[in-house]
Amino acid sequence: DPDLNISYDHRLRAFNFGKVNGMGAIDKIIAILNKYMYFAALKSKSIFLHAGAVRLNNRGLIFTGPSGIGKTTIISMLPAEIRLGDELICIKDAQGNRNVFRAYSFPWPSNNPEFVPMNMDIDALFFIRRDGANHIERKKWQDAFRELLQNIYSFTNVANDVMELSDLAMRFCKSMRCFDIY
Repeated sequence: DPDLNISYDHRLRAFNFGKVNGMGAIDKIIAILNKYMYFAALKSKSIFLHAGAVRLNNRGLIFTGPSGIGKTTIISMLPAEIRLGDELICIKDAQGNRNVFRAYSFPWPSNNPEFVPMNMDIDALFFIRRDGANHIERKKWQDAFRELLQNIYSFTNVANDVMELSDLAMRFCKSMRCFDIY
């Protein structure tokens, strides 16, 4: 990849990671993974969401919010049947059904043995808030859509690609029961 100054030495059968604007090997690997995730999201028409997911009482629940808001805490406290993850969840429509969505665990192994690599139908989306009171409020899909866009892992700023993922996010919010959880 000339942009990242990475080459493959066929004689040594090894990659060479040259520096680009002070970017070291780890930063380059992350950049490569970001490119891969971006193309995987577009090809599979998926959203990579900064969220956690559980199945509780046979219902798929997604919890999203900024880092440090309490996704891991909430997920670990729930008596869930399955925990998909607490950092990154892949969401896509179920086999082309534009009104049914599935959550998939992040494709790479988690450090937490409670998280299992599988998928499940999604029944509700919760946006975690910090507030003095503990309660849940129903959220309009339009408000959920605007906020969901802030929690999607973005690997590109190309207008057509962003529009395609935005369309998927809008359909997801329209078909989902959405809530604020305080």
